[in-house]
Amino acid sequence: MHLFCEKEIQKLIRPELKLLKMYSVIMIDLDYIIRFSLRITRGEMEKIIKKMHQFFQKLFPPESIILKSEGDEFLIFMPEWDRDHTIRLIEEVRKAFKKVKFASEGRDEYKNITFTFSAGVSGCPDDSL
Repeated sequence: MHLFCEKEIQKLIRPELKLLKMYSVIMIDLDYIIRFSLRITRGEMEKIIKKMHQFFQKLFPPESIILKSEGDEFLIFMPEWDRDHTIRLIEEVRKAFKKVKFASEGRDEYKNITFTFSAGVSGCPDDSL
């Protein structure tokens, strides 16, 4: 089972790799979002995920490629970013993310809920074999 559409990755990212000397990749896993999604409708969950995606689009550089899996993960490709700078950025994003109330337009009982995520960062050439 593929988390991300392999054809989409090939089309969007693979051509970039040949031209780049440096890039970073971030894998974001939304904490407990699957458990939360069992309490709300699919439409409500889609709105929350869309807001999260928009949040990431605002905080990551415009040249970043942000992909969403069918589950609770995001994959972010950052051309021309080294691992150390990416780690610093993801920490800033993580701190800002946990302050946002993504469900604020939904049911009253969930308006004040915040979410967190875990992330992993890999960089090229830093982590290359």
